[in-house]
Amino acid sequence: MPLAGCGDRTLYRRLRTAGLTGLTCFPQFAVLSPEETARLTIAKQRILASLTAAEVHEWQDAAARAEADGTLFIAAAYHCAVGIKPA
Repeated sequence: MPLAGCGDRTLYRRLRTAGLTGLTCFPQFAVLSPEETARLTIAKQRILASLTAAEVHEWQDAAARAEADGTLFIAAAYHCAVGIKPA
């Protein structure tokens, strides 16, 4: 089932527009480690899609070295908000 969220800062405006009160809005980071194989694979694909051909080769070499020595991880930023739905 596809997620029905938003991946940008419009989240904050959308929650205000929805009438939530007492909003606390903040950026957050998620760290993906090798144990999260599926999510890490998706993150790698997104990174590779944004690089030039020369950058792809350099990134793949660096990622392979990091995987070999157990230091590979990817941190991804996302937006968070907590609010109260009025009764």
